[in-house]
Amino acid sequence: MSKTRRIAIIALTIFVVGVAAIAIRGRAAIDLLWRYGFAARPLAGLQAYADGQDAFLAGDYKKAEPLIRESADQGNALAVYLLGHMYQHGQGLPKDTAQSIALYRKAAEQGYASAQLELGKMYSTADGIEQNDTEAAKLFRQAADQENMYAQFELAFLYATGRGVEHDDKTAIELFTKAAERGVAKSQYLLGMMYFAGKGVPQDYGIAY
Repeated sequence: MSKTRRIAIIALTIFVVGVAAIAIRGRAAIDLLWRYGFAARPLAGLQAYADGQDAFLAGDYKKAEPLIRESADQGNALAVYLLGHMYQHGQGLPKDTAQSIALYRKAAEQGYASAQLELGKMYSTADGIEQNDTEAAKLFRQAADQENMYAQFELAFLYATGRGVEHDDKTAIELFTKAAERGVAKSQYLLGMMYFAGKGVPQDYGIAY
């Protein structure tokens, strides 16, 4: 796909979301824009982000970094998240967990589900930050409410183990099922184990296997 076509598709997506937001109006409109990862100025840094994403996917992190940073500086939540990812994994930048946390937090506060998921995982595993399962659960829930299947799995696991939330097998089953139906392998496995053990559901070896 050509770069011009990719930019056009991104712009069209933003336009469609924007039209829907106008139709909905008010706070719900802002929430809709945030759900798709766009800041208050959704067109900010669009060209830089498209070029930076191309370079990132091609593995040219040195070229990607200034473009992604330019877009992030203009408030594009997707770019803020991707820059955080680059710091976390040392892609084109020195590995800096503290910087990645700050950027994930910024994108998460804009409502970007992937950032909420990653920040939640860092709280859950104490990766560069003090472990806080309650905060992890809050972030996973925010992303899960946007139908992020990986966040649904992470939140289900917390309910199944009683970490950061009150232990609730029924809710865990519901979330594991949602994620499993969308192909999350770990969720399929743990859901099978719960059916095998009869935890939160009637024991059913047929479903378990």
